[in-house]
Amino acid sequence: MKKSFYLLPIFILSLLSLAVSCSSEELPENDNIQEFDRGSVMENYANNIIIPRYNDFKSELDKLKTEVL
Repeated sequence: MKKSFYLLPIFILSLLSLAVSCSSEELPENDNIQEFDRGSVMENYANNIIIPRYNDFKSELDKLKTEVL
Protein backbone atom coordinates (compact mmCIF):
# COMPACT_ATOMS: atom_id res chain seq x y z
CA MET A 1 0.00 0.00 0.00
CA LYS A 2 2.84 2.37 0.83
CA LYS A 3 4.43 1.65 -2.54
CA SER A 4 1.41 2.92 -4.46
CA PHE A 5 1.25 5.95 -2.17
CA TYR A 6 4.76 6.95 -3.29
CA LEU A 7 4.17 6.16 -6.95
CA LEU A 8 1.21 8.53 -7.33
CA PRO A 9 3.14 11.76 -6.60
CA ILE A 10 5.99 10.61 -8.84
CA PHE A 11 3.53 9.95 -11.64
CA ILE A 12 1.85 13.33 -11.20
CA LEU A 13 5.21 15.14 -11.12
CA SER A 14 6.38 13.37 -14.25
CA LEU A 15 3.18 14.36 -16.10
CA LEU A 16 3.56 17.94 -14.90
CA SER A 17 7.17 18.12 -16.04
CA LEU A 18 6.20 16.67 -19.41
CA ALA A 19 3.47 19.27 -19.84
CA VAL A 20 5.81 22.11 -18.93
CA SER A 21 8.58 20.89 -21.23
CA CYS A 22 6.19 20.77 -24.20
CA SER A 23 5.12 24.40 -24.01
CA SER A 24 4.15 26.11 -27.26
CA GLU A 25 6.73 28.88 -26.83
CA GLU A 26 9.54 26.49 -27.71
CA LEU A 27 8.04 25.30 -31.00
CA PRO A 28 10.00 26.23 -34.13
CA GLU A 29 8.79 28.95 -36.44
CA ASN A 30 6.89 27.89 -39.54
CA ASP A 31 8.68 30.44 -41.75
CA ASN A 32 11.15 27.86 -43.05
CA ILE A 33 8.52 25.31 -44.07
CA GLN A 34 7.74 25.19 -47.78
CA GLU A 35 4.13 25.33 -48.92
CA PHE A 36 2.60 21.98 -49.81
CA ASP A 37 0.73 21.91 -53.12
CA ARG A 38 -2.16 19.49 -52.71
CA GLY A 39 -3.41 20.09 -56.23
CA SER A 40 -0.35 18.52 -57.83
CA VAL A 41 -0.53 15.53 -55.48
CA MET A 42 -4.21 14.97 -56.28
CA GLU A 43 -3.51 15.30 -60.01
CA ASN A 44 -0.74 12.72 -59.66
CA TYR A 45 -3.08 10.32 -57.84
CA ALA A 46 -5.75 10.77 -60.47
CA ASN A 47 -3.47 10.36 -63.47
CA ASN A 48 -1.22 7.58 -62.19
CA ILE A 49 -3.40 5.57 -59.82
CA ILE A 50 -7.14 6.17 -60.03
CA ILE A 51 -7.72 6.42 -63.79
CA PRO A 52 -5.54 3.40 -64.76
CA ARG A 53 -7.12 1.22 -62.10
CA TYR A 54 -10.60 2.35 -63.10
CA ASN A 55 -9.85 1.47 -66.73
CA ASP A 56 -8.54 -1.96 -65.68
CA PHE A 57 -11.65 -2.52 -63.59
CA LYS A 58 -13.91 -1.49 -66.48
CA SER A 59 -12.16 -3.83 -68.93
CA GLU A 60 -12.36 -6.73 -66.47
CA LEU A 61 -16.03 -5.98 -65.88
CA ASP A 62 -16.70 -5.94 -69.62
CA LYS A 63 -14.95 -9.32 -69.93
CA LEU A 64 -17.09 -10.70 -67.14
CA LYS A 65 -20.28 -9.43 -68.79
CA THR A 66 -19.42 -11.09 -72.09
CA GLU A 67 -18.54 -14.39 -70.39
CA VAL A 68 -21.78 -14.43 -68.39
CA LEU A 69 -24.00 -13.69 -71.38
